[in-house]
Amino acid sequence: MLHRQTTKIATWLSVGSASLSAACAMTSTGTFIDRHRPDDLRVVSYNVYFNSALFSNNGADPTTPSRFQRLVKAMDPDILALQEMSPGTAEEVATLLNGLIPLPGSAGWQTHQVSDNVIASRHPFLLTTGSVGHADALIDLPDDRHASDIYVMNDHWPCCTNEIGRQREADRMVRWIDGLRSPDGLATETPFVVVGDLNTVGSGQPLRTLLTGDIVDASLGADSPPDWDGTPLSNATPLHNGVGPDRYTWRNDSDVFDPGVLDHIIYTDSVLETANRFVLNTMAMNEVELLATSLEAEDVMITTSQGFYDHLPLVVDFRERPLSMVGDFNRDGFVDEADYDTWRLQFNAVSAPPADGNGDGVVNAADYTVWRDAHSASLMASALPEPCSLSLVAIALVVCPTGDRRFRARDEA
Repeated sequence: MLHRQTTKIATWLSVGSASLSAACAMTSTGTFIDRHRPDDLRVVSYNVYFNSALFSNNGADPTTPSRFQRLVKAMDPDILALQEMSPGTAEEVATLLNGLIPLPGSAGWQTHQVSDNVIASRHPFLLTTGSVGHADALIDLPDDRHASDIYVMNDHWPCCTNEIGRQREADRMVRWIDGLRSPDGLATETPFVVVGDLNTVGSGQPLRTLLTGDIVDASLGADSPPDWDGTPLSNATPLHNGVGPDRYTWRNDSDVFDPGVLDHIIYTDSVLETANRFVLNTMAMNEVELLATSLEAEDVMITTSQGFYDHLPLVVDFRERPLSMVGDFNRDGFVDEADYDTWRLQFNAVSAPPADGNGDGVVNAADYTVWRDAHSASLMASALPEPCSLSLVAIALVVCPTGDRRFRARDEA
């Protein structure tokens, strides 16, 4: 399906020349909308209601295109996934973004479209593809700030009462993801995200299928837990403006339906973690926040007089999880019995799961040896006596050599 991409060798640097440049360029508003760190990767998903991003049509207020432009500038995405871009083209999106958020150099924003789904990226595409409607792109992230590239799947599932159609989309996406994790797919542990208006109403089974890999249509093959570590994917579930309590992503006050969570940003939590995340709702922002972000209260509205929001934009900032050490099969920063449990559960698994300690593509007895040796070394290191006792602290300050004490840093989520 896809050619295997070469894994990046460069380590993700928290501070480097590019990170410093990003820090200088990033504008701080002092509000919830800011990135927590300048090198966080911001992904935005937004259904733009019959392309009200470019045109005021289908009953939308005449100011909806200018509202969209203010929203995009304020959110300042690295990757922007749009749904319901019909009518409209990827080229029109690129032209709009190049005017709104000009990029250094001559490359400009990269865009890719399948059906009514558009992916726009500040960074180059290594490949673009898609199947049965969803737009996919493998994006080349800067080597001095990220240890890996990222794969983005942008989709728009059938709406309303079409539960069969949604389930079919979910089953096919799980099968597609299974292919991404095959030997002919992505490089091992390449982060990926699934975003879009998934119209998750009804039973909720299509969303569960996407998260867990439990396929309903047996003709498409066996179940396949979609994360690299053989576990379910995670749903970012952002709250309104980062604080909630609301988390709905669709609302129409003139309709009979209650507000609901129809849009999602789903990700491989084995290799990614979230930092700032929110559903942007300008109607819930105070005057200070609106002024600081150059937004207006009605910017998320499609038709103000009817109380018609339609979909709200979702914003999630991602960070790569620290690379695991040898034998740390569950990636928690330790080599212990929990990693043995991971190896046992994944025994005979293929598609490069985390318990494949020697990288030969299958989990077997050789990987147990990798864990056993690493665990023994860890136990020996922990059994070594402290070079200086607490009762000799004063002497220790003089005669004991200082050394690194390594702590597992957990970034805020």
